[in-house]
Amino acid sequence: MGLSGSGSKDIVVSGAFVPEYRTHKFLDAYNRDNPGQAVNPGALYRLAWASVFAYAIAAPAVAAAMGALDCWREGSRARRTAYGHKIVADDPFAQMRLAEAASAVDGAGQRMLGTFDEMMRLVAEGREISVARRARLRWDAANAVQLSVHAVDLMFESSGGRAIFQENPIQRYFRDVHAMRAHALNNPQRAGRTFAMADMGSFIDERGFPADIFV
Repeated sequence: MGLSGSGSKDIVVSGAFVPEYRTHKFLDAYNRDNPGQAVNPGALYRLAWASVFAYAIAAPAVAAAMGALDCWREGSRARRTAYGHKIVADDPFAQMRLAEAASAVDGAGQRMLGTFDEMMRLVAEGREISVARRARLRWDAANAVQLSVHAVDLMFESSGGRAIFQENPIQRYFRDVHAMRAHALNNPQRAGRTFAMADMGSFIDERGFPADIFV
């Protein structure tokens, strides 16, 4: 339905034996105990894997929302409504949707860039990034996707019946951003709960394990 050009596929190898030394545990990634980190001095490799991955799959959603905004602006400057034959750009309700969507997308993008810049600065200085800070990074990423979906929905709703035709590019932004939101790591409820637990100091359970290893 969405992201049809991404090439994401499942590959199943039946009857294959995987030796222990070829495996990698999520808990090792959480603890930043990845084999490559022992030999790669780059600042990027000091970050937790989940922190990088969360942003890698959130950034395209922000970009898709930006594309939807550009597409709507370009198509609505001269487009007229089916009823009343009024220019869409002059419609106050359409104007408010655009204002809300633009604010959401700009806020999501700037928050992501600011947070990641901070993470890179900390690791470059050799400082430790707390689990609570990593949880906030995870929440910022998932929330950016949530805001991006909301922005695209507003633009799609303001595009009228023409939006459902395949030759209209805004329907592709709509499908793609919803496909991105469906990824488990882009769940804002789970990411928000993880952040809140870490912020309140209840992130580690009674067994000493993290409540969510994807931070």
